Amino acid sequence: MIILVLVVAIVGYAVYPYIVSTKIDQLHDGATVYVYGKVTSSRFAFANISLFQVSDNTGSVYVAWDGALPATGAQVLIHWEVESILGATYIKADSVTVWYF
Repeated sequence: MIILVLVVAIVGYAVYPYIVSTKIDQLHDGATVYVYGKVTSSRFAFANISLFQVSDNTGSVYVAWDGALPATGAQVLIHWEVESILGATYIKADSVTVWYF
């Protein structure tokens, strides 16, 4: 029984980001979303503000948040709001979680 619970927990953890995330090419201004992707470029971290780029198989988007800069190559699950400034779309994140699957 414990083995079954562990298997279900591991599978649930592995598929969760795919179930809740929005593809980058489907983002629109004002939407509150989850995005799952790979950190492809870390721009800077200054005064507790980080800016980095995340990509999935449909495109890439910049993410701004008040936390540590994730490592380039890390898989992350991001949550919060899509915004645009001067035609550039970015995510203003309230959480960035490194995902290990």
